[in-house]
Amino acid sequence: MRLAIPGAVALPVPIHSHEEMSNCLVLVSKVDKWNAIVVLNKDDYLSKAQELLNDQRAFKKLKSNLAIKREHEFINFLLKLKRNKRITEDDYKIMRPRTDSRTTEAYFLVKVHKNNLPLRPIISSYDSYNYNTAKYLANLLAPALNDAPSYVKDTFDFVDKIQNNKQMPGLLCSLDASSLFTNVPLEKAIPIAIEKIRNYHSLLPIDDTNLKELFYYWTKRTNFKFNNENYDQQNCVSMGSPLAPILAHLFMSNL
Repeated sequence: MRLAIPGAVALPVPIHSHEEMSNCLVLVSKVDKWNAIVVLNKDDYLSKAQELLNDQRAFKKLKSNLAIKREHEFINFLLKLKRNKRITEDDYKIMRPRTDSRTTEAYFLVKVHKNNLPLRPIISSYDSYNYNTAKYLANLLAPALNDAPSYVKDTFDFVDKIQNNKQMPGLLCSLDASSLFTNVPLEKAIPIAIEKIRNYHSLLPIDDTNLKELFYYWTKRTNFKFNNENYDQQNCVSMGSPLAPILAHLFMSNL
């Protein structure tokens, strides 16, 4: 399949890793939202990626990789919570990372459906030191997400909602939030999430201060690598974590 987009061609070939293509002039990448890939100029890709990473509201460049240091700090934090009976033994086992966790890595998907082929940042957090905590918090927030009036599970759920409300007067509109995930303000989104957790898990022993710390370890203390450089998340959530879409949705539904 060939796309009529300047500077990008979709080809039915296997995707190579960035490491394998480090000495190449072109880059093969998945596209955003389409089942296709693109071949694009590597320098253009890196330039657009760097432009996103230079946004100091969302990211901060680090001098070194802090993953192992933060892993140790986080394990000690969990041990302290367990000793003080703020979390149970089961909670501790769920959230505790394995030793020498994987350093989170960033990659970027090409938005071929938009002008100038912008990129969408993905922070691949699987097996990172805070990945289990993201899943733990996501499970706590799942009931709040499912009960949100604006929540749509999938296309079938959307069709059901339309059919059940087709007699309602009004105009159906669709709005798009520009770069939603990197524009979610943590100091507003996290209190919303904590309030939802309290509503659905009133007997949870952890206090709000330490619960906020768990969210901070998942967000502000997520350093990642891209192009042999280290970065920190600042005031945003990123695709690639099981908690990111939930936190973004809860924030938007409370505007």
